[in-house]
Amino acid sequence: MTSGSRRLPQLAAFLGAVGVLALVAGSGSAWAQSSATAAKPRGTVRVAYVDFGRDLLSPLGVVRMGTRGYGEALYDPLVGVNADGSTNFNNGLLTRIETSDAQFYTLALRQGVKFHDGTDLTAEDVKWTMDYIVETKDVGGQSAIYLRANLDKVEVIDAHTLKVSLKRKDVEFPTMIAPVESDLVIYPKAYFLKATDSGFEKKPVGSGPWKFSKRQLGEYIEYEANENYWNKARVPGFKTLRLELVPDITSRKAKLRAGEIDLIQINPSDAPQMEKDGFRIVGPRYTAYPMVNFMQSGDTAFLTNKLDFRKAIVLAVDMPAVVKGFYPPGTAEPTTGTPGFSPVTMGYDASLPAYKYDPEESKRLLKSAGYNGELVSFYNMAGFPGAPEMPEVNVAIANYLRQVGLNVKLIDVDFTTFSPSRRVVDPPAALIQTGAQPRPSLLGNIRVYMLAKSDGGAVAAASEAAKIKTAYDRISAIVDVKERDNALRAFGKDLYNDYWAMPVVWRHGGWAASKRIAGWEPVNGTSDYLRFDTLKPSESVRN
Repeated sequence: MTSGSRRLPQLAAFLGAVGVLALVAGSGSAWAQSSATAAKPRGTVRVAYVDFGRDLLSPLGVVRMGTRGYGEALYDPLVGVNADGSTNFNNGLLTRIETSDAQFYTLALRQGVKFHDGTDLTAEDVKWTMDYIVETKDVGGQSAIYLRANLDKVEVIDAHTLKVSLKRKDVEFPTMIAPVESDLVIYPKAYFLKATDSGFEKKPVGSGPWKFSKRQLGEYIEYEANENYWNKARVPGFKTLRLELVPDITSRKAKLRAGEIDLIQINPSDAPQMEKDGFRIVGPRYTAYPMVNFMQSGDTAFLTNKLDFRKAIVLAVDMPAVVKGFYPPGTAEPTTGTPGFSPVTMGYDASLPAYKYDPEESKRLLKSAGYNGELVSFYNMAGFPGAPEMPEVNVAIANYLRQVGLNVKLIDVDFTTFSPSRRVVDPPAALIQTGAQPRPSLLGNIRVYMLAKSDGGAVAAASEAAKIKTAYDRISAIVDVKERDNALRAFGKDLYNDYWAMPVVWRHGGWAASKRIAGWEPVNGTSDYLRFDTLKPSESVRN
């Protein structure tokens, strides 16, 4: 895997007077191949999947961050992207997005797109999908959360044009219908209503580059290449895609070595040996941003409300040493600058250095904050998608904290069941490991991690909630890209000196591939939109 020292350029949000969105532009995979498919699909590619989540292919299961890749092979995103995460309207259902005020959007839908049952995909399907997601409370995921909070109404203008009205101005809308930050896919209204949810589960229908073939719950899902796919450059190179559920890393490696699987997700520590064994280490970059957040930091009853206490915790950990110990070269990068900001986000300032390691200053600050050995609860998240090594990393972080005199207790919790927004935490101090998606707009991370729970936040990790809310509302209404970037930079510099979180690492998505795979173009900035249709068979693969 190549070094991650190259920086991805900043987000470009609105271009021109009408505001056509562009996402992150940056470097693609070092192993990217041309997406054009010259030959007919051939052979079977077998991918070991870590988690099928609820194992559902309907909106009840697919629209859920962290496990959505196994189902989205069937579907198309509204906004298309390139492998580097930048917008490419040739790869999605929309040919353009227009707005003049960031509250009312016109969506132009591609003509000639058909669902796998042969029916046309129209604006009515898009409207129905959005309405269904908003109205059906069992549907989870980022798009559902966002649309329920922000969508006013969707109107069909004609068969290929929609008008979307939001409750307030918000430049985040286009990114929240794009696959880098969100999870919205489009379903066939007529087929779904006729089949019902249970019938759709037995035979799901989408418009994507793969068509459903067969499945065994809890074991595998099989797809066939959609040779009539509307985007001829994205017709899969493999004839069959078989996703097998293999949660255990040891089993995944054994199956790859035995030739039973062609592509597996690995832990960073596995990369050197897998390369020695002749497998290529591939995958998207900047897929996760693990952090340690200060719970209840807006509450004066908590030590986390005090700047000296937060700064003491950050300065107590030799994070470059932690990163070096757990992440071989090319699998991750040490962070710099403001926590939550990264090379794929708007407002990232490369001139801001990493926080320093200074245990003596940490001890002084703890005394200044009035810390007297009280218990510090550290919620240790297992099962975080994209960074399964974090429980072990947190043990190392906790040991550094103990060395400066903190009474730290690691509390193991499960990612799929633990919700910081519903957790009652006792004072005086609590930490929680979280794993931010490196959302290009950055606004999503401000909303999720910094806003107060009453304002829609999930973690509420910022100490001055009212100040954060004011900044969020102001910035999320700025349409001009340069002005918004400048506003986020100023916001980021203020946060940098607030020590609102402890940054851990910029994580890359590591996969090991057999020689049957000649190339792959997953999407940077997310561990979820994997584009298995871009897997290319080597010359050794036959029909």
